[in-house]
Amino acid sequence: MKLHACSLMAAIAAIPYTYSIPLPLSHLLDERAVLYVANETTPTVPTVNVASADPATYSAFLKVAIRNHWSEVVTLPRPDTSKVLTENSLQTNCPHLAPDLQNWENPATWPDSNVPSANGSDVNIPSGKSVLISAGSLNELNTYGIIRIPQGSKLVFNDASITLNTNGILIDGGSLALGSETCRLKSYINIILHGIKPSPLVAVPPIQVKGIAATNGGTLDIHGQAYAPTWTRLAVTAKKGDVRIIIQDAVNWEVGQSVVITTTVTKDSRDFNQNEELQITSITRADGIGSQTSIIGLSAPLRYNHYGGPEYQAEVGLLSRRIVVQGDAASVLTDTADVCRGDSVSKITTFPCGPPKGYGGHIIINGTGIGRVTGVELYHMGQTNVMGRYPYHVHMAKDNGRNSYLKYSAIRNSFFRCMSVHGSSNVTISQNVAFNVAGHCFYLEDGIEEDNLFEYNLAAHVHFFGPPVAPGDFWGQNLPTVMESPDLILPSDITAAGFYISNPRNSFVGNAASGGWSGFIFPIFQTPMGLHKNMTTISPRSRPIKIFDGNSAHSSGYWWGNGGAIYVGGLLKYETNGTMSYNPGRTVGATTDACNAPLKSYGCDQADWAWLRFSNTKVFLANRGMMYWGNRAEILKYEGHDCGISANVFGQVWLDNMLSICRTQNTDIPLFGGCNSTKYWECSYRDRNYASGFYGFQWYDTEQNHIITNSKFRNCTNAWKPAITPYSTAMAVWSFLTHSDQFVPGIMQATKNISYENVNNSQIWAFSNPKRITVSGRLQNWLDTDGTASLSPGRTIMGSDWANEWWNLWGLPKCRKAAAPAVMGMWLCTDDTAFIASMLLTPDASKLSRLGTMECSNGDQSISCPTLGYAYHMGTTNATAGLALTLNAKVTGPVAKNGNEWVIRYDQGAPVSLSVNRIQFLSETNTVGLVIQYPAGTTFNITAYAATWCYKDCKHAYIPSTSLSAYQQDALSRGDAYFFDTTANLLHVSVVQLNDATLGGGGVSWIRSQVNPTSFSRAGITLTFGPWSSKLVIGAKCSSTDGVFCAI
Repeated sequence: MKLHACSLMAAIAAIPYTYSIPLPLSHLLDERAVLYVANETTPTVPTVNVASADPATYSAFLKVAIRNHWSEVVTLPRPDTSKVLTENSLQTNCPHLAPDLQNWENPATWPDSNVPSANGSDVNIPSGKSVLISAGSLNELNTYGIIRIPQGSKLVFNDASITLNTNGILIDGGSLALGSETCRLKSYINIILHGIKPSPLVAVPPIQVKGIAATNGGTLDIHGQAYAPTWTRLAVTAKKGDVRIIIQDAVNWEVGQSVVITTTVTKDSRDFNQNEELQITSITRADGIGSQTSIIGLSAPLRYNHYGGPEYQAEVGLLSRRIVVQGDAASVLTDTADVCRGDSVSKITTFPCGPPKGYGGHIIINGTGIGRVTGVELYHMGQTNVMGRYPYHVHMAKDNGRNSYLKYSAIRNSFFRCMSVHGSSNVTISQNVAFNVAGHCFYLEDGIEEDNLFEYNLAAHVHFFGPPVAPGDFWGQNLPTVMESPDLILPSDITAAGFYISNPRNSFVGNAASGGWSGFIFPIFQTPMGLHKNMTTISPRSRPIKIFDGNSAHSSGYWWGNGGAIYVGGLLKYETNGTMSYNPGRTVGATTDACNAPLKSYGCDQADWAWLRFSNTKVFLANRGMMYWGNRAEILKYEGHDCGISANVFGQVWLDNMLSICRTQNTDIPLFGGCNSTKYWECSYRDRNYASGFYGFQWYDTEQNHIITNSKFRNCTNAWKPAITPYSTAMAVWSFLTHSDQFVPGIMQATKNISYENVNNSQIWAFSNPKRITVSGRLQNWLDTDGTASLSPGRTIMGSDWANEWWNLWGLPKCRKAAAPAVMGMWLCTDDTAFIASMLLTPDASKLSRLGTMECSNGDQSISCPTLGYAYHMGTTNATAGLALTLNAKVTGPVAKNGNEWVIRYDQGAPVSLSVNRIQFLSETNTVGLVIQYPAGTTFNITAYAATWCYKDCKHAYIPSTSLSAYQQDALSRGDAYFFDTTANLLHVSVVQLNDATLGGGGVSWIRSQVNPTSFSRAGITLTFGPWSSKLVIGAKCSSTDGVFCAI
């Protein structure tokens, strides 16, 4: 669904322009002074429809154009713009038409009849007066000092072409009015904020310095014409050389305004910038293509391709407004170069030397102040690494934040953020476009900000601070900790994102993020930060998402192998010396813990567990579409395209209605971004990562519960020819992490209603480490509840063939080995009654300290993980065809039906004390028997224990059965059964689900079917975590022992 550049240009060349009057939107001050011959009318939507004049052209467009922001699975909502034209035309309650106004230039307005001079002196608006600035009122070539507006006073701008040069405006209880909510100004007004950065900057200057500050109840009203929608998406791919683009919306934009067309490649940074800023030369409605489609003429040919296919489309954002608040020429500081080269892997790789730096203007709404801003362009605003000096900042307003908003505006070339909501609630940030921004863009500051609304905003070309992730850390989960410094006052700016969400309990609807370290980042705040660091009543990491719906992100997550377009992770905290630190990687033990009640000292009570809900989310062109280092989430209606991995999630997570297109029709992506070479080995890891392979979804290797339903995977074929190694095993739908002997899976994953399109059936899954058979590789398993994921005729248990015949319960025809790449086989056993069980079997706890360092490591192939015995199914004659037992005590495997048994055999003998814990079944009604050979005459003491913190029914002695047949009945009925068969010298023990809190309940000391309180059920599928502390201890007293094992 692409249109070639030549045909696109030729087809629309004949379409007439709707507008032809260039508007004065240059930011050069001298040019603006000359060009103030304004077209001061209400901007309108073109009505021209030339479909009948050129039906062939429109027919061609109709076949390829994307309309109404269509997506195959997700719904990307759009703002209601139906009232914008009416609201732009309203002329009621206009401040500049009020009867009591006094003209600025009239000497009678001022106490000593002295009209203020533009000589840098401060100006006080007279008490109780409303002063009007009109065209000609001001000396527009020189600069006024700080203008103070006290309580009871007003400074009002007329609807006329005006330029005000000032060192700042302090709205100290009074009001500054450029229009009102029912009277949007049509004129071109420019407020230029002047000031030179102090050297050294010892303290943050007062809020009015080089800023507009509303405080002490002061009110800021700036209301310019609203352009809607403020951003849209391409309707067809725009090719290099095109001079016009087709967009999906009818717009009231104007000729002469500037637009940005966002990048559609994986890398977006100062050293590799494929965003394009151009001016509009024409706007034409194209109703014959789509009911809202428009064609935009551009001031120069495009230098890059911008994808607009059926999977996703580049955004097009309007950067110009009639009212401009900007920093002066001194705002741009001496800067580093855009491009740096070379790292420890590559001499030619490029990366940004740092963000743009500047000392621009700022707007702050402080405390009881009110800020109502519509239709404003904020240019060269923000002050790099100066706390609180952002383009727009609602500061410490608490619930008064409900009276402030920023709408229909543009933030352009900002030196520090787009805007900040700080210590404030119920603020509305709506329909804004931000482009070329240093540091986090849309920013929730301390983690206590809640109930704010961010809707229909676009953040693009966001610059992180500091160097990128070093090559040695690129593939790891852990990253170095970074400390705050004068050049990095917020350490998390090293991972600057379009949307920085320090507290999830806010609403994010219909936003888009292009570029940045991530698009949307949810950092982990265990406690609030900044001015609220002593607040103990809230833990931001525990707050559930209020709304996250219809958002998209792309061209981010490039700088780290685990970087995501949406990233949940990274710990920001204070060290003991009070210094702020940030670790952007995975921080074990510091994750989201969404809770419907305040956290307790040990975390969230299970009864209060909440799940972070992401709905209608689209991500593309990222290392990870979503990287979620969290505890609980629901991801409903999700699209991930052209990613390294479409989604990688942690904890108890349900993904429903996922569409993953591993590789789309976007074939114009540079394979080695920022590395001018065709030889991948000459490039750094980040440059070549996209061309290394892809997975649709990656299962983790330990302690997860993932349920995936109603999902589709497309174009995930190892025949993707642009790859570094074509037909690589690194290209598959599903990926298993199999590198570790230390961290290994229990029962973790289940699927239902999975479908494939253009997928190689022998490449549906891949093991991440096929070169070495590991414990995690042996235990990989998967419950395919309906057979659709494994292409089986019904419910199927999938298990790794690295464990020999362990996962092969019956052989043909019920069990088969699936077609797969070499050494990546899976047994598929189709049956309605079989289930999976998992537990830790520890015969010698004294050796566990060796785990991970001296034996059975987390991927260190120099450390061995020797076999200590085998587990195999009762009735099997060849023990070594079973599961190898190692120092890692985890045993996960299939059970054909309730009551079936696993034989456990250790090479050193029979355990004197065998601890069975982390017991995990698919259902509380499941049970599996353990069979262990002991020497004749052995006696047993078998006891179940709840957790040490249990207070009632915490210990229960197992009851011996009178015969093997009686044991088999007792195991299925009461569960607390064992039997020592003295004929075969075999101990039979029933293992059932235990509960940490208690073994009984309701006046009964033992309950056979303990419901696992961690049960996670979605779409008719239930998974659980194994309880951490309850256990079954098998104690044996034998005549010959070394203290650990009985001799056999």
